[in-house]
Order: sequence, then structure tokens, then C-alpha cells
Amino acid sequence: MTNTSPGDFMTATDLAAHAPLGAVIRFSDFTPAPPLRFKRKHAEWARNNSIGRLISIHKGTSPSDTTITLHMGDYGSHGIIVISTRKTFMGTSALRFAITERPLPGSVGIIKDHGAERELLHLALSLEAAQSWLASNPYSDATLQPYPLPSAA
Repeated sequence: MTNTSPGDFMTATDLAAHAPLGAVIRFSDFTPAPPLRFKRKHAEWARNNSIGRLISIHKGTSPSDTTITLHMGDYGSHGIIVISTRKTFMGTSALRFAITERPLPGSVGIIKDHGAERELLHLALSLEAAQSWLASNPYSDATLQPYPLPSAA
């Protein structure tokens, strides 16, 4: 991952216009992190200062109806995911967002379309890995799309 400076950050609406699905996104309110010994304060700070993978973009006609969704993590054991956490941000969010990592060329996104909105189900490093994932996680209307992805119509 690359280091990000405050100049690299943009609004959620700008991110929706420029970031590809599958990009790793850092978001921040630019407040300094409290010491780890203050567990509650640090947990609250981390809710507004973290990273996630961009899995969905809904481009609205105005910032108030634009949203971006980040995949924050999966929790489970023995290869079984019990909870998958996501965080959705409105285009009017006071937080700022930066692209810290773009999907590698040759990566394959497993995409599900919901009308004009696309959702990234999984990002694989190769076509073979994507086909294997799709065989283990069947989605009837998912498509395999190599990166860079074409823009949604």
C-alpha cells in the first residue's frame, strides 16, 4: 500500500467518479489517533479512520444520493465466513477518501449488476482463481471481468 498525504484525499462524490471497484480506500476525519490504552476512544476514532475495499458505487444525480460501499472485513473460522462487514458512505460525508491501492492489471473481478449499480463480489488475481471462486460460491448472474473494468453505463 502507498502512503497517502492530505492532498491525496477527496470527497466521497469525487471518489465515486474516479475510483475503480476493487480499489483499497483509506478514509479519515484527520483527527489524531488517541493512545491505544484508551480503548473506547481509539475504537471511536477507528470508525472514522480506517481502510476498506471499494465494492459498490451508486452514482446519483447529486452528492446527497451518491453512495460508496467499502468491504471492511470478514470474520469466521476454519475457512467459514460468519460475518462480512461493510460500510456505506453518503456522497455528503464529512470524511475524506484516498485511493491507496488499485487492482493489479490482470486481476479478475466477479461482478454482479443491479441495474446501473455494480457490486464487486470478489477480486481474484487470475482468471483461474476467479473461476474457482465462482464454482465454490455460485451466483447465477455474476460475470467475470478482467481489470481494468469498463465503466458502468
